[in-house]
Amino acid sequence: MKRLLTAGIALAVVLVGLSMVLFASPTRALAAAIDLSGYAWSENVGWISFKGPTYGVTLSNTTGLFSGHAWSENIGWISFQQADGTSCGGGALMNLATGAVSGWAKVLSTGACVHLAGTGYAVAYTSATSRFSGYAWSDTDVGWIHFAGTNYAVVTDSTLTSDSTINVTVSPTSAGWTLYKDGVQFATGVGNGTATVTPSASGSSISITGGSVAGYDSPPDYTNSQGGGSSLTLFGGETIGFTLTYTRAFDYTLSNGGTVTVEEGGTNQFGQVVIHEALTGTSGASQAVSLSASGQPSGVSTAFSTCTPGSKPNCDSTLTITVAPTTNPGTYPVTITGSPLGKTTTFSLIINAASGMSVTCSRTPSSAHVGDTVHWSSSVSQNPAHPPYTYLWSGTNIPSNITDSGFDIVYSTTGTKTADVTVRDSKDNISHCIPAGSINIGVSPIFEEF
Repeated sequence: MKRLLTAGIALAVVLVGLSMVLFASPTRALAAAIDLSGYAWSENVGWISFKGPTYGVTLSNTTGLFSGHAWSENIGWISFQQADGTSCGGGALMNLATGAVSGWAKVLSTGACVHLAGTGYAVAYTSATSRFSGYAWSDTDVGWIHFAGTNYAVVTDSTLTSDSTINVTVSPTSAGWTLYKDGVQFATGVGNGTATVTPSASGSSISITGGSVAGYDSPPDYTNSQGGGSSLTLFGGETIGFTLTYTRAFDYTLSNGGTVTVEEGGTNQFGQVVIHEALTGTSGASQAVSLSASGQPSGVSTAFSTCTPGSKPNCDSTLTITVAPTTNPGTYPVTITGSPLGKTTTFSLIINAASGMSVTCSRTPSSAHVGDTVHWSSSVSQNPAHPPYTYLWSGTNIPSNITDSGFDIVYSTTGTKTADVTVRDSKDNISHCIPAGSINIGVSPIFEEF
């Protein structure tokens, strides 16, 4: 009877302000532990207060663990301390993602254990209203404890979530970025900036991606104030930071030594041009560059010399051009392409037709007798000239080892004698005497007298 009378007096005192106190709009401030307030009701022991001037029950917004004490005028302190709950079977705990409450509380005066969830009953939290509902049970004279009813409930003084601040630092400051909460975009920016977000009670996955920046490699290097990279788990009320650092992209230029002119010859002819590879002033680390040529006609082959290992791309590579005798003369734009990045430089390859070369053979005197000395000589006409020339004579009674432009010979028999010379220039062009030289050798005058 005493318990019911006390309960009735308490009810008359508190109901006046319950609707204002218990259901006031929760604040956005977030403490390390959320305070519970309001009242639960037991038909056996009456009102149970969850907050007073010198006591209260709190809930961790990061672990979901309860702590502190509730108060009953009839049975005294009800402990939500983890050690007391553990002695009953497990500390009081709330699943921050679902709001489900489990574990035990303990009546300190009697040692009675209060089970917060069992078969067919449980206490639960609704984040949208910041209030608890459902029932707890004790096998002792406490019986059922109602966490919500008409005009009363146990509530949290603040929401389990609160705005968090995210600071973004980028280098260079022209870089853009996008923030995601649990995979859904919620903020974008360019340069250094700040964004706010409200994580879920159990924490939200926050991630960031950096946009592409001209002249820099992507993606950037990501770090965050929690010691990770581009993502982290964020709880309400926290302030964290992401840093995005971009690396200068590798870049270079190609240039060439100018027009290459090659004149065809009797064999392969060659030309060379220097290809210069140079890092740009804002380039990142050096890399190797491979070169290729295009645009040259059929009959032309190319080969590049190798830069000194480790010096690329600040080096010169010599391009050797080989022109076969069958290549069509003309002017051809040849493009040199560097890989990576596809940088190019173009020069003109001019292939001229082989120079015409004519050879004449002459003798002194114009006629002779047996025993006379005859001098054979050759003359080369070519524009442009391509000396040095080599000579190889052939003909009547001429030895096979005559390699000078001219020579003397004494014929020992009469008749018509011939001489020809094969001339080769420095480009392997070949020509002969046209027509071949000839001379008539007569009988010596000494013998004619007889």
